[in-house]
Amino acid sequence: MFASFFLSLGDLKLVRCQMRSMSKNMDSLVLESNRDRLVDETILGDLEYYKEKVKMMERDIQSLLEEKDELAEERDELTLKNDRLNERLMASIRSSNSGGNADGGNGANSFDHPSSSEALYLENRQVLLLMLMLMGSLGQCAE
Repeated sequence: MFASFFLSLGDLKLVRCQMRSMSKNMDSLVLESNRDRLVDETILGDLEYYKEKVKMMERDIQSLLEEKDELAEERDELTLKNDRLNERLMASIRSSNSGGNADGGNGANSFDHPSSSEALYLENRQVLLLMLMLMGSLGQCAE
């Protein structure tokens, strides 16, 4: 009977020891769970922030692509205008040379009126400069 008493005391000590370790494990699990929850909330907050940033960047990209398309259309229009002006300039130069006189035979200098070769040349030059500026800005958009 005395031996069974010691055994039961030993069993009690063992049970108490196990309960203490379980209590410590539970406390550490609760702390770990709270820490995990805080980390999860932080990660979710970051995720929402970056989703908004992505949406904003997608809108910016879309507007840049639209602007690029507009600039490309404007460049094409200016190229067509440049071609038309070149054709008019060449026609004017040919007509002034074919008449034997620089003025086409009418006695007046062909550079004195607004539709002259010089005016066409200056307008053509302005269009070319504008085209070069636009092409430079398109090149910067592509980078």
